[in-house]
Amino acid sequence: MKTAKELYIIEQKKLEKYLEKKEALNLKIKTCKINMEKYKTLMDIQKYEKITAAMDAKGIEFNDVIKALRDGDMSFLQNKINTTNTDETIKQD
Repeated sequence: MKTAKELYIIEQKKLEKYLEKKEALNLKIKTCKINMEKYKTLMDIQKYEKITAAMDAKGIEFNDVIKALRDGDMSFLQNKINTTNTDETIKQD
């Protein structure tokens, strides 16, 4: 039978091993969170690019959207879209 001192040393070694694994796992978790944030940012950029492309196609600038939201005047945007569509139709004819 092992002595209390021997059992204590065994448990101490186990604890050290677990703490090393915990430290490595914490580092992996931190790296994973950083990567997730990076990919979320990339997704947001892709969404923004799609929105910008759609707005450009309609002849709307980002400031136009902000102005309409600030003023509560969505008809301003609708008029701008209609004007752009009319201009394109005239150019095609």
